[in-house]
Amino acid sequence: MKHLYPVLAAEGLKLKRTLALRLAIWCPTVIVLLVFGIYAGRSEELGDIDLLTGFAQLTLTIWTIVLFPPEEVCKIIQSRRYDHRKSRRSG
Repeated sequence: MKHLYPVLAAEGLKLKRTLALRLAIWCPTVIVLLVFGIYAGRSEELGDIDLLTGFAQLTLTIWTIVLFPPEEVCKIIQSRRYDHRKSRRSG
């Protein structure tokens, strides 16, 4: 019975890694397909023939407005944590 917790913890870590791997692959793929589908539907209404250019513009717009700020915040937080840990160890 005393080995139950380490075994369950190890299985939990494996599951988290697997889920993270799945999400890392499937989420961007789904987002790309959704954006492409949205632009393909919109281009038929507007009469735009060049799907690739419109797709790239829409993707960059979404990246700039929605995804870029949280990514930068995560980078800043990670950098501050590293600096904080470094200063605690040296001080």
